[in-house]
Amino acid sequence: MPNHNDKQRGLRSLVLKRADADFSSKQAKTVFMVFLAIVIAGALLFLNMYGRYNDRVLYEERLSQMGEVTTELFDGLDDIIDSKWHAVDTQVNYLCDESPQDVEALVSLMERQHRLANLGDEGTDIIMVDDKGRYYTQTGPKGSMQEMDHLLGNPERINYVTTTMTTNKTLMVFLERLEQPVRLSLGDGQDTKIVYAGLLCNMEELEPYFSCEAYDGANNVIVVDNDGSKLFSSNNSPIRGHNAFSVLKQMRYLHGSSFDKAAAELEANGVAYSNAVLDDEEYYYALSRMDSADWTLVFLVPARYVATNTVELVNTTVKLVMGFAFALVTACAVAIYIVLRAKQRQVLEIEHKNAEGLKRVNAELDTKNEELEFAVRDAQVARSQAEASNHAKSDFLANMSHDIRTPMNAIVGITNLIEHGTTSPEQLADYIQKIKLSSNHMLSLINDILDMSKIESDKVELQLVPVSLAEQINQVDNIIRAQALGRHHEFHIFVNDLRHEYLVADGVRLRQTILNLLSNAVKYTPDGGQVELSITELNSGDADYARLLFEVTDTGIGMDEEFLKYIFDPFSRAESSGTNKVQGTGLGMAIAKNIVELMGGSIEVESTPGKGSKFTVVLDLAIDKDASYDIGVERMLLVCGEQRLKRNVSMRCEEAGIVLDVAKSVEDACAGAAAHIADVILLAGCVDDPALGASIAALREAAGEDGPLVFCIDYALRGQVTQRVVAAGADGFVSRPFFLAELEGVVRRVYGSTATPTSDTSVLNGMRFLCAEDNQLNAEILSALLEMSGASCEVCPDGAAIVERFASVKPGEFDAILMDIQMPRMNGLEATRAIRMGANPFGAVIPIIAMTANAFSEDVRGSLEAGMTAHTSKPIDISLLEKTMEKLVAPPPPRSGGDS
Repeated sequence: MPNHNDKQRGLRSLVLKRADADFSSKQAKTVFMVFLAIVIAGALLFLNMYGRYNDRVLYEERLSQMGEVTTELFDGLDDIIDSKWHAVDTQVNYLCDESPQDVEALVSLMERQHRLANLGDEGTDIIMVDDKGRYYTQTGPKGSMQEMDHLLGNPERINYVTTTMTTNKTLMVFLERLEQPVRLSLGDGQDTKIVYAGLLCNMEELEPYFSCEAYDGANNVIVVDNDGSKLFSSNNSPIRGHNAFSVLKQMRYLHGSSFDKAAAELEANGVAYSNAVLDDEEYYYALSRMDSADWTLVFLVPARYVATNTVELVNTTVKLVMGFAFALVTACAVAIYIVLRAKQRQVLEIEHKNAEGLKRVNAELDTKNEELEFAVRDAQVARSQAEASNHAKSDFLANMSHDIRTPMNAIVGITNLIEHGTTSPEQLADYIQKIKLSSNHMLSLINDILDMSKIESDKVELQLVPVSLAEQINQVDNIIRAQALGRHHEFHIFVNDLRHEYLVADGVRLRQTILNLLSNAVKYTPDGGQVELSITELNSGDADYARLLFEVTDTGIGMDEEFLKYIFDPFSRAESSGTNKVQGTGLGMAIAKNIVELMGGSIEVESTPGKGSKFTVVLDLAIDKDASYDIGVERMLLVCGEQRLKRNVSMRCEEAGIVLDVAKSVEDACAGAAAHIADVILLAGCVDDPALGASIAALREAAGEDGPLVFCIDYALRGQVTQRVVAAGADGFVSRPFFLAELEGVVRRVYGSTATPTSDTSVLNGMRFLCAEDNQLNAEILSALLEMSGASCEVCPDGAAIVERFASVKPGEFDAILMDIQMPRMNGLEATRAIRMGANPFGAVIPIIAMTANAFSEDVRGSLEAGMTAHTSKPIDISLLEKTMEKLVAPPPPRSGGDS
C-alpha cells in the first residue's frame, strides 16, 4: 500500500499533466483570438480609412460638378437681367427723342412702345417716375410709389422686387435715371419732370431659368438681397422664413464647412459653395452675386442628385472591397478553427486519462477538505463579525458624504453660473436665494450627522418653531428638481385643499423626511420616469392642528413584498440589477420613520416590482396662529381652466381674505369687469405659449391705466423662466404649487420692498448691538449685515472683554447683546451669567441673544438656562434676527445727539 508521500507525488504528477494540456489548449485559443482580433481590427481600420478617402473624393467631385452646372445657370440669369437693362435703355432713348409735353402724350408714347415691342406677351409694363415719386404706365397715372426710399440719392440705376404695384404678382422693377429730365404739363399752370424710365417685369419670367436638367429639376433657386431677405423663390423651397441667410446659418455643416466660410468666399470671389444638413436632408448649395443686379442667387439641391454616377461607382467599389475583406477574414478564421479543432482532440484524450487518476485522489482530498472547512468556517465567523461593524460605519459615512455633496454641488454650480454668465437682477436674486437654501440644507445635514447616534438611542428632541410650508417645499423643490432633471424625470409637486401655510414644527426634520423619500424616488426610478409629491390637508379633529398628508409616488423599479418587511430597518437595501448601480447605505428610510414617529405621525409604503412605489406620511402639525399675510392685495383675478389650481388658489385666498375672480381664458377675462378691479392677475399655463406677449397686452389693455400686476404661474423654477415672461410683458413669475407666501415674495420684489409694497424699513434700523465674537472674519460679516439693515454694533473679542465692557454700559446705549458661545478666556454661557448677576442693573433686563454653530435642541435649552433671551444659529440669518428682535423689543426711540 503506497504511503502518504507517494500519494502526494502521484497527485502532483496528474495535476501537472492536466495543467500542461489545459495550457496548450488555452495557448492555442489565445493565439486564435489574438490573430482574429488583429485581422478584424486591420480590416476595420482599412475600411475606415478607405471610407474617409472616398468621402473626401466624393465631396470634391460633387463641388466640382456643381460648380460647372451652376456657372452656366448663373450666367444665363445674368444674361436675362442684362437684356432687361438693354430694353430699359431703348425706352429711355425713345422718351428722350419724343420728349412728350403732357401726361396724355406720355401715356400715348408708352402705349405705342408697349405694343410695338410686344411687351404684353411677356407680362411686362413700361414705367416712368417723376420727381415727386409718382409713377406712370402705358395705362395711365398710377399714383405715388410706396418704395420711395429707393429714389434717395438719385442713383443712376435702380432695381428691386415689389408686390405693391399689383395685387397678386411679384414684379421686378428696372429704372434708369434720365440725363435730362423731361418736363410734362399737368394743366392749370402746374408741371412735373420725368426723372426715371424703365420696366416692370413679372418675376415668374425667371422661373424657367431656375430649373436645372442635370439635377432632374430637383434644385431650388432663391433670389435674395445682400442681407439675405427673400425676394423670390422657386416652388417648394425647403428654406422657410423671410431671411434665407438665417436658415443657412442654422444648418448643420459637413466636411469642415460653415456659413461664415461660405459668406467670406462669396464676399471675396462673388460665388461660394458649401454642404450642410437641413431637416435631416443633406444639401449642396451655391451662392452667387449677380453682376447686373444687387441680388444674390441661392442654388440649393439635395445631395442625392449631385454626381449620382460617381456616387454609384464609389458605392459599388466599397461593396466589392467589403465583400473581399469579409471573405478573407472568414477564410482565415475557418483555417485557424480547423487547426485548433485537431489540437483540441489531442487535449481531450489527455484529459480523459488524467480524469481516471484524479478520481482516486479526490476521495482522499474530500476528507482533508472537510477538516479545512471546519477551520475556515470558524475563521469566517470571526471575520464577518469584524467586517459587519466596519461595513456599517463605512456605509454610514458614504451615505452622509453623498447627502452633503447634493447641496454643495448646487452651491458650486450656481456660483459658476453667476461667475461665467450674464444674469439679470431677477436671476441673481433667485441664484442667491437658491445658494442660501442649499447652504441651510447642508447645515441641517451636518446637524443630522452629529445627531445620528441620538436618533438610534431615542434621545433626539424636536425644535418646534414657526415654519412656512411654502419655504419648506421651495427648498425641497430646488434640491430635488435638479436631481430629477439630471435623470430626465418628470417631477411635479401638487397641493390639494391646503388651508394653513404657517405651522409650528421642526422644519429641519420635516424637510429631511420629505427629502429622504424624494431622493430615494429619484435614485430608484429609471431615466425618463415620473416622481410626484402630493400635499393634502385632511380634516382634523382639533382646531389648533392641521393634519397633512404627504404622498411620494414614483414609477421606479419597485420592491417585492419580502423587502417591504425590512425597508425601515437601518442599512436595508433591495438587491437587484437596477439597485446595484445606486449609491446609498439604506439609512434614509430608517431616519424618516424615526422622525415621523417622533412627530407623532405615521408612515406607510405600497410598492409593485417594475411599476413603482408610493410612500404615505400623515402628520398633525400645530397651526401658527400668530402668522398673518401682508401681501397688499385685496382682489385677484385667476385666468385658468384647471380645476386643481382653481381650488387651491381659492382656498388660499379665502384664508387670507382676498377676493378671487376666475376666468377660463384671456378672452373671458378681457370681456368681463374683473380685470378692471383686480390688484393682481395670475395667468396660468402659458409660459411656453407663443402668444404670451399678446395675452398679457390684452389683459393690460382691458384693465386700463394704473392696471394690476400681471404674473405668470406654472410648473417651473422661477430663475429659469422669469426673464422670459418679463420680456413678454409680465411683472414676474409665481412657481407652482401655489402658496400665498410665494406670491407675497414676488409682489415684494416687484415693489422693491423687504416687508410690504409700501414699506422698506427693517425693524433693526437704528438699533445698536453689543457683540461678542472671537473670529475676526465672522465679526466683519456680522457688522456688514447689521449695517445693511440700518443697525450698528460694537464687537468684543471674547467673553471676558464683553463682561468688562458691559460694566460701564448705560441704559439705552445698546438695544441687545449678540453672544457667541465658544470663545477663549470666558465662553458665552459664563459671560451671560456674569452680566445677569453683575453690578450693572441694566444687565438683568437687556436682551441677550445666543449666536452659535451649535444648533441642537439641548444647546438651545442650555443657552436659555444660562440666562439668554433667545437663540439663533450660525451663520447669522438677518431675517430671523429681525423676527426675534420684533418680538423682544419695541421700536427704539430717537437717539439724542447733544440737545434732547
